[in-house]
Amino acid sequence: MVFTLIFSCLATPLRLAFVREGMEESTFWVGFHYLVDLLFLIDIAVIFNTAYYDEYFRIIENRK
Repeated sequence: MVFTLIFSCLATPLRLAFVREGMEESTFWVGFHYLVDLLFLIDIAVIFNTAYYDEYFRIIENRK
């Protein structure tokens, strides 16, 4: 996830600054951006389905 965060922090401002409306981007870069978005979505799903510790340091496995 560190790589995807670094990539997003560097690539997003560059894309906003240098890719103009109507310009075509490389198919590779468009696919890579979709892959990064998919990895973030998978990370969210994993994080929401894992156990956590409460304030008394007991592990909570119940999803409710």
